[in-house]
Amino acid sequence: MTDQTNQNTDPVYQHQIANAVRCINNRDLDGAADACGAALQRDSERYEVYFLFAVVAYLVNDLGRAIEMANKGHEINPNCVEGCDILAHIHAYAGNLNDSVFFGKLATAGVSCPVLSTLNVEGLNDLSKAMDDVERVSYKVEALRAFYAENYDLCVSSCEKEMRLNNGDAELFQVYGRGLLKLGFFTRGIAALHGALHLNPDDAMVYARLGEGYVLRGERELAVTCFDKALELSDDAIGILSIASQYAHLMPKPWKALDSGIKKWLKTVSPLEMSPEDQSTEENSSKNIQIGLLIDRACSSEEFRYLEPWFWEIDRSRFDLHVYSLDRPEDDVPAKLRGLSETWVDANDVNSKTLVAAMSARELDLLVDVRIRNLDTFAGVVLAHPARKTVAWNLVSAGIRRHGYDVTLHDGAKKARNSTSMEYVATSAAAPALTRDGLPQIEGMSPVQTLNHITFGAMCDLSKVTPTVAKVWSTLLLQIPGSRLLLGNVGEIPQEIKSRFQEMFSAFGCVGRIDFAPLNSTAPAEVLLSRLEFMVSTDVYLDTFPVGGSVELSDALWSGVTVIGHSGDEQPGSLGNALLRAAGQDRWIAKNDKSYVSLAVEAAEKITKDPAWRAGMHESVRNSRLFDTKQWGGALNEVLEKLAE
Repeated sequence: MTDQTNQNTDPVYQHQIANAVRCINNRDLDGAADACGAALQRDSERYEVYFLFAVVAYLVNDLGRAIEMANKGHEINPNCVEGCDILAHIHAYAGNLNDSVFFGKLATAGVSCPVLSTLNVEGLNDLSKAMDDVERVSYKVEALRAFYAENYDLCVSSCEKEMRLNNGDAELFQVYGRGLLKLGFFTRGIAALHGALHLNPDDAMVYARLGEGYVLRGERELAVTCFDKALELSDDAIGILSIASQYAHLMPKPWKALDSGIKKWLKTVSPLEMSPEDQSTEENSSKNIQIGLLIDRACSSEEFRYLEPWFWEIDRSRFDLHVYSLDRPEDDVPAKLRGLSETWVDANDVNSKTLVAAMSARELDLLVDVRIRNLDTFAGVVLAHPARKTVAWNLVSAGIRRHGYDVTLHDGAKKARNSTSMEYVATSAAAPALTRDGLPQIEGMSPVQTLNHITFGAMCDLSKVTPTVAKVWSTLLLQIPGSRLLLGNVGEIPQEIKSRFQEMFSAFGCVGRIDFAPLNSTAPAEVLLSRLEFMVSTDVYLDTFPVGGSVELSDALWSGVTVIGHSGDEQPGSLGNALLRAAGQDRWIAKNDKSYVSLAVEAAEKITKDPAWRAGMHESVRNSRLFDTKQWGGALNEVLEKLAE
């Protein structure tokens, strides 16, 4: 029996439905979605289009959306055989076997729809097999894997699929929120984390992630409140302290809750003790200085572009290099560097005790920590002192990272405040050199020569562009008529971020003076060129303060762009001003807010008057220590040898 009642006789609608079926049978899902959309606009009261939408959702592996669409079709026509059959199959794949049986029985007593009966979709044609073979698809697992693989788009889409099937999972909301934060959707990410908190109001980790979200959105007072609540609730001291410490250098000082939490945690921690069976009997016969290197994020972090030059330039007649990598071993950079070290240990799945034993067996003279992430799951390794001397290099000297090191190696005019270690000031030696091999020659003139206005560039980062920074930059823009600020050097810039920047600068009188330029590509093979494209579109690059940038400043310098730094609250763990010194650009480091504006105005005037400024700047920087790995490597070798004395 076929459905002959309440037929839509509109020939256009019928054509669109038939076209959708044809596209589905040919697996042209984009064409099917377009045809269904057109049919829905033509008539939203017919059931066929909803069942077809459900089939398309099933084919793109979105079971929650498939059930949602099929249910709408079923509400309009509960007697459609094909609709009940579709619901039975999809519920089976979703693990809802009772619902699957219910709709399977309904299908035996319904009325067939002629157009839907021509569907030919593998997986929706054998209900018994679907029920026998069902293995509940967990989009949550897919989302977690995607998050830790740093594929945040897939993480978010997988979370959304799972939420359509199960919206009562606090952990799922937390992963969803973190994925959105990584993509720059701060308001949506914070809302998702509040959803997790609603489901589990005493979860310290959710409060910590909320604090992270508020930092990224530039709301530091709310961030401190959330972090303090997390520290109050937490039984996992190291986990919460690590997250809070990651942003300690951005928070108002003093931060009493963090400081007291660290002191309390330090009292519970003692150097890791190894049993005799853990002690290696391996003897190191080499007379060279033994250096251990603790690294992470080599594959994905721009801050690690200097690793390969260091591996090439270390003096192998004086040093043996042993690497302990917390990175993913299958990634390209670890694979590339592996052959350049004496030994390489993939420590991402190794516990602290085992890692300390491996380091102790090598009788290390120096353990150099160059980790980028401030998540100190290996804080116990540093506190165990598995080498004669433990060195922090280019680490943020705030929060939990202040403890456990014998030496802080840095470039700078100031020493770390409240540091428990001695500082080793090595001007221009500890600033990482970046290889110039493969980088394009920069030619042409600065943009001002053709645009007739100065373009200031800066990183589009709300966590660093505070109201204080915005006020100084606004003062600068107002002093130079027609000048503009270009924010970018990041991936996607959501509208909510643009709006917040526009509001902040408008408050200081700079209405309509801000532009945005997301990177053309963030693919690993193309991101560096995209960053250079952004830099060459600016005349002067403005570094943030008191927390400055890192190797993106080297991209600006290579591009012949003058970089304005700020030394007011210079942190030894930050790279920005160290890079300027290594490039011979010390004169552009301001001492205070007033001199920051004066230097930027001076640079703008010089660049406007001199068409050859960019070429000259590029040539000067190209031959500096920053891009001369031989020169830098020699200086660094001397520093390491002195540290090992």
